[in-house]
Amino acid sequence: MDRPNYHQIYLDIIHELCPHQLEKYSRFFLKSNLTYFEVIALNDLIFNPLNDENTTENQKFKAYHKDTIFTVLNYQKLNNISNSKLSRDFNISRNTIAKWKKHYIP
Repeated sequence: MDRPNYHQIYLDIIHELCPHQLEKYSRFFLKSNLTYFEVIALNDLIFNPLNDENTTENQKFKAYHKDTIFTVLNYQKLNNISNSKLSRDFNISRNTIAKWKKHYIP
């Protein structure tokens, strides 16, 4: 499965919503690929004022690339944090994290 072209997606969103602030977000577009953490940061900068109802509704449609799963699990291991803390930090269900660990970590 190919990764979405986050550069193009977010450039289109910025041009549509706030073209006058393109320079504010330019640091995200210096690299050829955005990491999971950069996508989250960029998304928060653009859409932070979302209400809880929209956030809850959007959680139903999340999908994760295998590289992203390993990055999140590695982040947990390096920072020695619990599944609960990780779920709050990344807004991912604790059950999803437990399932990933069972499936990807021997």
